[in-house]
Amino acid sequence: MKRFYITAIRNAGKAGRAGWMVDYAVRDPERKGRWKRRQNMFLDRERAEDFLEEARREFLNSGRIDLAKDRLFHCDVLRAAKILSDVPGATMEAAAALLKECRSSRERRGGKFEEPKSRQVELSPRSYLGLVHEARQSGMSLSDLVNGIVWGHLEERSRRGSEQRRLRSPGRSGNDIDATTCF
Repeated sequence: MKRFYITAIRNAGKAGRAGWMVDYAVRDPERKGRWKRRQNMFLDRERAEDFLEEARREFLNSGRIDLAKDRLFHCDVLRAAKILSDVPGATMEAAAALLKECRSSRERRGGKFEEPKSRQVELSPRSYLGLVHEARQSGMSLSDLVNGIVWGHLEERSRRGSEQRRLRSPGRSGNDIDATTCF
C-alpha cells in the first residue's frame, strides 16, 4: 500500500525550529508507472495535514490501484479477506465502510484513537425500561445489548450502502463482478 504520513522534525535551517515532513508517493513517468517517494517540509502542522490530504486525494483520483504490483496492499487485502471469511455475507467494501463510519476525529498509529470525552446517551424512561426488560430476557448486560443494537444498525447500513453503490454502477447487476472494474 502506498504510504502517506507526517513526521515531526527539527529544522536545522531555521534555528532548530520544529517542522513537519510530509512523505507521499507519486508516479515516476520515466520508469513506466513505478512509484517513487516524495517529501515536502512545512513549518505549520495544519498546512502539512492539508497538503497530505490533497496528495491522498490526488493519488486515489489518478486511476486504478494495481493490486498485483503493490506487494503491501496485496498482502493487506489477503489478510482482510481471511479475517472476513468466517463472517456470513460480509464484504470487504462493507467492512471498510463500517470502519470509516466509526473512525475518530483523531486517529493514531497502531489502531489507537482519541476517545470522545462524553459518551453518555439520554433515553426516555419508556425506552430505558424496554431496554432493561430486553436485556434481562436475553441474559445480557444493558451496555452489551445497546452495543449490539448500535453495531447491528451500523453493519446493516454499511452493507446496504455497498449494495446500492454496486447496483448504481452502469450496466451491472448486483452479482457480476469483473476484476477490471472493481478497482
